[in-house]
Amino acid sequence: MLKTSDNNAYLAQKFLTIIFLHYGKRNFLDPNSFPLHYNELQIFLTLAEIANNFYDMTKYFLHGGEAGRHTPDNKKFFSEMANGLSGTINVLSILFARDKAIWNEKFEEDKINFSFASPQKVFSFVLATDKISAFIEQIKQADIIYLKGGDTHVLQKYLVEVPDLENLFTGKVVSGVSAGALVLSKYYDNDEGDKFYEGLGILPIKTFCHYTDEKSDKLMKLKEFGENIESVYAIPEEKFFIIEC
Repeated sequence: MLKTSDNNAYLAQKFLTIIFLHYGKRNFLDPNSFPLHYNELQIFLTLAEIANNFYDMTKYFLHGGEAGRHTPDNKKFFSEMANGLSGTINVLSILFARDKAIWNEKFEEDKINFSFASPQKVFSFVLATDKISAFIEQIKQADIIYLKGGDTHVLQKYLVEVPDLENLFTGKVVSGVSAGALVLSKYYDNDEGDKFYEGLGILPIKTFCHYTDEKSDKLMKLKEFGENIESVYAIPEEKFFIIEC
């Protein structure tokens, strides 16, 4: 697992918890009601802003493919998605990249994979509908949004119709496997010869799933494709990255 994160939000959250427990509820924007000197108050307000950003932070999981294999890496992938979430965790399983005839079958597989990886957690699973208005409401209610792999072009065709999708994802766990990871990216390789594609651009990255060392030449071509973007993710099967933003 490769992880990108920021510890400042966690420290700010801990600090705020201590302050509220000690002083109780009061108007913290009024210096006269707060028992700290002005400079200390400014530090507190800065930390409050960091903590607020923490609650709006979106955690993206990008998986290289074959998440259904029963391996330690894949078990870690499913458990990490639920890590830090409490209560009943609402999982929205998006299967637009698969033939609709097998949606229910794949949905059951998702339930098993999440539950097996985190047996101590309580999950509520919802199968995403292809009706846009109802799908938007499902996103709003979800804690984890799970984009299963399959046909990248079909998945992107569905998602591009959702207005303001990036903001709908704010503060949630958004996980993409193979095609699901590719569509979140600015540019991606879809294993179609030397052709590359532009994704939704929710993440300003280039992504290469199902990566092996034998594909290094093609990876270099992806790096040169489109805009000059430094963040290029070459993800082997069963491996994953986490991006928090």
